[in-house]
Amino acid sequence: MPQDLRKLLKNQCSNPLIMEGFWILYLVRYATFKQLKSVRKLSVQRVFTKKNLAKLTELGYLKVNGNVYSLASKGFEFLGQNEPRLRGEGSDHTLKITDILLSLMDQPHFFTVEYPHFGELVPDACIIWKDGNRYKVEFLEVENSEKHPSYLEEKRAKYERNGKQIHQWWGGGEFCYSVRCYGDKRNWRAWRFF
Repeated sequence: MPQDLRKLLKNQCSNPLIMEGFWILYLVRYATFKQLKSVRKLSVQRVFTKKNLAKLTELGYLKVNGNVYSLASKGFEFLGQNEPRLRGEGSDHTLKITDILLSLMDQPHFFTVEYPHFGELVPDACIIWKDGNRYKVEFLEVENSEKHPSYLEEKRAKYERNGKQIHQWWGGGEFCYSVRCYGDKRNWRAWRFF
């Protein structure tokens, strides 16, 4: 663990808790202090206090845009991850995705979140569920405002057109996926809705 991080958090939590707190922020990409405090995990409660958020930002592990936090270069380095090309920069839409992901992380069999791109199709997120050796892949689509039915039909068609690419991304074999939708139910014909 880097010396500056160890010095900051030494009396508050162990290395595994620090790593888990950073990993949760890595998975959701953007979060406000209020969202982070809603997570019922000791790692997040201890690592992301208001004081620590300010210090972690000053040390270069986090960056803040308004009241929205995300990992900075040193945060990705600490986790051993490459810095992804992030989208959204803490927009209302991105923060709604964070709310949904944080609520799903408490569900049984939650495993991880990915952010794949399939050419014309860019899901808001991909949730991987794991039960023993079985995996379930669920793409997440969040629509904040009422969309024209043709927009939603085109999005559904993109999933159908990109099925082969999605199959290759997963690595072949027997595979199916679903799309979990959040938004205005009235316009989402033939979509599974939450």
